[in-house]
Amino acid sequence: MSKTTLFLHIGLPKTGTTSLQHTLLDNHHILISNNILYPKKGIAQSKEYGPKHQLLFDFIRSNDLNQAEEYISEHSDLTKRKKLTSVVISHEGFTNHFYDLEEDLYEFINISLLYFKVVIVLSFKSLDKFFYSYYKQNIINPPINDELGYGKSLTAEEFLDLPRIQNILHYSEMLDNMEKNCKGVDIKVFDSSKNSAVRGFCQIIGLPYGLLSIIHHKNISLSDFAVEQTRKLNDSLKDNMEKRKVFLDRIRSKDQHSPSNFSLDNNFVNTELELIERQQLKKIKKWLI
Repeated sequence: MSKTTLFLHIGLPKTGTTSLQHTLLDNHHILISNNILYPKKGIAQSKEYGPKHQLLFDFIRSNDLNQAEEYISEHSDLTKRKKLTSVVISHEGFTNHFYDLEEDLYEFINISLLYFKVVIVLSFKSLDKFFYSYYKQNIINPPINDELGYGKSLTAEEFLDLPRIQNILHYSEMLDNMEKNCKGVDIKVFDSSKNSAVRGFCQIIGLPYGLLSIIHHKNISLSDFAVEQTRKLNDSLKDNMEKRKVFLDRIRSKDQHSPSNFSLDNNFVNTELELIERQQLKKIKKWLI
């Protein structure tokens, strides 16, 4: 009997992952009727951040690989009982925090290969759209992660220079490392700016796109001008979260009156992103659908 396929969707963040996760969960019955399981166990409950597989991610991130294997074994048994052909796991933290959990992730994938045929799925979009969306989100986020630049007063150039950001932008290296360290794993990559994340993912898992009720999720966003105002305030308010929230709420409430001609675009950053993008597109050709 051939093994069930585990589709491990690892991000990138800001490429439609939340909409994909909401759609997969909300169409659970459609997936099951097509022999595909999107496990409900350990799903994050936050509406803002999407129904990703937080419990499993936390097991791997905390080096609790015994619990991670139990999770995989349990769902392997479930697919056999229900005669399903595929399981889908999704969490963009696998790329967002790849170099925090790299060795544990390799071990988890190799454990999973004992139970499943494993397909790593990565979605990407044009790096300029990705970068500025990611930058804005990090400026707005509360200052809880220094290495990712959350809630800081970094300019776009300074943000681009962060090692974490460079690692994410050079995502082909993550895929290369997984392929080298996890023998037998398959890798599929798709461009979510050409196809929606849901449509591209459906193509990979062999599910007709038209069967699904699509859940469109749009992250709360601020104008470039409002993000710049937030950036300037961040360092002075980093030790007073309550005051920061008051200021951010005030900026949000006035955002509709912000100057529309202000842009965070930076020529130096854009030139660097174009260079990186050309490199990445060349390197991912062998995995691209």
